[in-house]
Amino acid sequence: MSPPKRVAVIGAGAAGLATTRQLKRAGLSPVVFEAEATLGGTWVYSDETESDPLSMDPRRRRVHTSMYRNLRTNLPRDLMAFREYPFDVRGGADTSWPRFPAHEEVLTYLRRYAEHFDLQPHIRFRTTVETVVPLDPDGDRWTDPSDVGTWLVCSTRPGGASEEEQFDAVAVCNGHFSVPNVPDLPGAAAFGGVRLHSHNYRQPEDFAGKRVVLLGGRASGIDIAIEVAEFASRTLLSVRDARAGRSLPGCEDISVCAAIDRFDGNDLVLADGGRIEAVDVVLYCTGYRYAVPFVNEPAIVCVDDGWIHPLYLDLFSAVAPSLGFIGLGNMIIPFPQYELQAAAFAAVTTGAKSLPDRMERERLARSRERALRRAGTSERYFLTQGERQFAYNDLLAKHFDLAPITPSFEKLHHAVEDARANDAKHYRSHPLPWLDDDYERAAETH
Repeated sequence: MSPPKRVAVIGAGAAGLATTRQLKRAGLSPVVFEAEATLGGTWVYSDETESDPLSMDPRRRRVHTSMYRNLRTNLPRDLMAFREYPFDVRGGADTSWPRFPAHEEVLTYLRRYAEHFDLQPHIRFRTTVETVVPLDPDGDRWTDPSDVGTWLVCSTRPGGASEEEQFDAVAVCNGHFSVPNVPDLPGAAAFGGVRLHSHNYRQPEDFAGKRVVLLGGRASGIDIAIEVAEFASRTLLSVRDARAGRSLPGCEDISVCAAIDRFDGNDLVLADGGRIEAVDVVLYCTGYRYAVPFVNEPAIVCVDDGWIHPLYLDLFSAVAPSLGFIGLGNMIIPFPQYELQAAAFAAVTTGAKSLPDRMERERLARSRERALRRAGTSERYFLTQGERQFAYNDLLAKHFDLAPITPSFEKLHHAVEDARANDAKHYRSHPLPWLDDDYERAAETH
C-alpha cells in the first residue's frame, strides 16, 4: 500500500482552512504555509496601511489585509457560512450572531471552525512560500511534455531559515484581495490631492470636510462611499454603467457620476464630458489583481491581466492538476464555494475521483476561453461569476458526487441583491426570507 500523499496548502485564510478541512476529511495530513502570525487571511483587521497609498511602489511596506474598521458583510450569515459549520449551529451558545456579521465576528467564526476541526496543528505560521517548482517523476526539474511527479516547495521559516520539501500536490489558497488594481488614468501624476486604493482605506473620519470621488461602483465602492459621505463635504461615486446621473437608492448624500476619463490638475474630466472641480481625494475601489509569484512556470500556469490560465473547472491546472487553485472566483458567495472546490481537490488528490486526460482538460479550458471572448468578456473578468456561480456550484457537486447547495441558497441571495438595489444604506436591517430546514440542518448531515 502506497503511503498517504503529502499535500501543501498555501494560505490559512478561509479558502486554506476549507481545503485543510477537506483534505483531513479525506484522510490526508496537509502542511499549511501561512505568512502571517495568525489564521484568517484578509479577515484579520489591522489599522496599519501600506507606505504607498496606491500600493504600486515595489519597495513599499506591505500589508496583507484589505479590511476596514467598520466593514460588515454584504451577505447574511446564512449564506456566508461553510455548510458543515453554520454560524448559529456551532457558533457557540454564548453568541448571538447578527444577520450581517462584522469582520471581527467572521474572524471569530473562522477561528472556531479551525478549532472544531483541529486545523491549527497543520499550520506553520510566519512561513512564506518563495517558490513552487514542478519536478518530473524522477525528481528532476520538470520539462513539458512529461508529467509532473512532485512539487518542490521552498519556504522561509521564522528567523529567515530556508527549507525545501517535496509534495505530491499543492493547493494555492493565498487569496486575491491584497494586490490592488489601479487603472492608469491620464494626468493622474499631476493631481495635487490624495490618491489611494481601498486596500489602504480604514476609517471615514480621515475624509472629514473633503471633496471625495470614489472610482468603482461595486459593493465595496458603495459601502465605503456611504461611510465617507457622513464626514466628507461632498461625495461622488464614479461608475461605468447606466447608474451615472441617477441617485443611489437610500443615499441622497452621494452623487453618482460617469467614469473618470482623465485628471486635469485637481479637476476630473468625466467620460460624458462632465467635470468635477477642486477634488481633494480620489479613492480607487477598483478591485485587485491575482498574484501567485511563487509559481513561476508559464508552461504550467500563467497570470495575465488578472486571469490565471489554463485551468480546468477554474480549479485545477489543466497541465498539472495536482496543482489546484481554491477561491479564485469573483462576485461569488465565497465560503460554500471554497468548500465545494476543496472537496473536489481532495477527491482528485486521493484518487477517489479522476479527471479527463491532459489533452481533454486543455481542450475544455480553451473552449471556455473562446466562449468568453465571443461573449465580449475581457480577460480581467474571466474568473468573475456573478449569476453563473450557481450553475458552477451545481457542476462541481455533480462532477464530484458532492451534496449540492439547496435551491433556497440562490433564492436568499437574490432577495439580498434586491434589497441592496432598493436601499444600499439600510438593506442589512430589512427582513429576509429564512432558508429552508435542509440548509439550517446542514451541520447534522455531514
